[in-house]
Amino acid sequence: MDRSVKSGHADHIDVAPQFYDFLLHRRHVRFYPSPRNADQESYKAFDLTLSAKHSYDQVATKVGDHLNVDPTHIRFWTVNATTSNPKASVKRGQGQVLSTILNPPYSTFSNNNQRADSLYFEILDMSLSELDTKKTMKLLWLSEGISKEEEIQLLVPKTGTVEDLVTALIKKAQLEDEAKAGPIRVYEINNHKVGREYARTYTVAGIGDYTHVVAERIPEEDLDAPSAELLHAFHYQNEPSKTHGIPFKFRIKEANTKKRLEKRLGIKGKNFEKIKFSVVKRSHYSKPIYLTDDDVIWEVASNDDDMLGLDHVDRSRAVRNGAGDLFLRAERHRHLINGYHALVWILWDAGASGGRDKQNMSCFGDWYERHA
Repeated sequence: MDRSVKSGHADHIDVAPQFYDFLLHRRHVRFYPSPRNADQESYKAFDLTLSAKHSYDQVATKVGDHLNVDPTHIRFWTVNATTSNPKASVKRGQGQVLSTILNPPYSTFSNNNQRADSLYFEILDMSLSELDTKKTMKLLWLSEGISKEEEIQLLVPKTGTVEDLVTALIKKAQLEDEAKAGPIRVYEINNHKVGREYARTYTVAGIGDYTHVVAERIPEEDLDAPSAELLHAFHYQNEPSKTHGIPFKFRIKEANTKKRLEKRLGIKGKNFEKIKFSVVKRSHYSKPIYLTDDDVIWEVASNDDDMLGLDHVDRSRAVRNGAGDLFLRAERHRHLINGYHALVWILWDAGASGGRDKQNMSCFGDWYERHA
C-alpha cells in the first residue's frame, strides 16, 4: 500500500473499517514551497493523498517524511484561488484538521477565496511551539539617513521589550553592534509624522500590529542634544495636510543647517534646491511660514508645537500616477483594437453581401493609426 495511506506513524492500515474510512475521507493535496520563505531550489512541489481527518501535526508529519525535515518546523499557508499566492498562515489548533484547513466551516477575510486542494509550506528556523511565543513585527530600517529604507520582519518574544527588538534587528540585518556603530533609536510614525520614541524598556506587546515602526542610528549631532533642540520634520506637497515620505528628528541649534539637512535627506543639487522649508504648527494646520536664507530656524521655530516642514513633490505619488496612466493607455489601446476588429467585420460582411471586391476593404487598414 502507498505510504501516503498511512495513519499517524503506522506503516499500514490493518483493520478494514479504518481502510474504508480512509477511502471515504481521502483528499489529494498538492504542496508548494512558499515563494516568500522556502528555498525554491531545494524544495519542489509534490502531491500527497491524505485523510480529511488528519490533524495539523499528522499532515506535517507526512510532509516532513517526504521532505526529510523536522515536522515541528513546518508551517502551512493557504492558497489564494485568484492569484495563486500565499494567503494566510494556518493556525495549529487542537481542533484543526485537514478538512477545516482546506474548507473552513465559516468564511472570514483570511480564508475567503482560498483553494481547497493546495497548500504552501515553509521550513522555519524554530518549532511552531516556540514560534507561538514570538511576535512578528515589521519595521523600516533607515541605513543612510532617510534616503534608504528597508522593511525588515522580525520575531521578538511576546513578553519582550524594545531592547529585544533592537537585538533582533542587529542580528537579522547583520549590523554592527551599538557599541561600535552608535546607538539605535526606535520610533513610530503616524500619517507620515513622527510619533513617540520608544524607550528600551517599552514592551512590544504595547506596539500595535499596524503601527508603522522606524529604526535608525542616532546621528552623532543628536547624541548630546537637549530635547528642546530636536525638531520634528516631515514632508508635504503644497499643503501641510498632504504628507508623504519618512519623517525624522533634526537638531536645529547647530551650524551649517542646509548642509546637515542635505546629508540627512540624501538629496543633493537641484533636487535639494527645489525643497521649500517652512515652520508648521503641530496643534493645527495654519498657513506654513516659509523660511528664507536669512531666517534663523530656531528663532522662527521657537514654540514647542512647531515642526519643520519640507514642501516638495511626492515622488511616490508620481510613480503611482504614472502607473495609472499606463493602465489607462493600455485600456484605450484595447478598446481601439476591439473597435477596429468590429468595424472591419461589419464592412467585410457588407461588402460580401453586396458582391463588392473584398480587396477594397484594405482601405480601412490605417483606421487604427488615425484613431490611436
